[in-house]
Amino acid sequence: MNNGQKLTPETVRRFLEMQRLGNIAVRKTQIENRRLGIPNWYSINGVLVSDQPNAQPLWQDVAGLAPYPLTGEDAQDWVSRTRKEGDEEREKQWR
Repeated sequence: MNNGQKLTPETVRRFLEMQRLGNIAVRKTQIENRRLGIPNWYSINGVLVSDQPNAQPLWQDVAGLAPYPLTGEDAQDWVSRTRKEGDEEREKQWR
């Protein structure tokens, strides 16, 4: 990532500062969501979980969480391709 070069102390300091500020923003947002009764959603090992019991995700809660292979592929092409793959797999099982 850094072409084998060592990170300078200044680069590490800046990275840690950005991470600290990002963590503060996340914590503030989580607190505000809880105050408003909005569930916070997390992807843990690819599983979508909420901090509120019985919460049901809305589309905007899961938008952008699709795994890498979906990026850059037209949605209809993806649907058609995965349906075809599923049909082929089921046909193999029936034989």
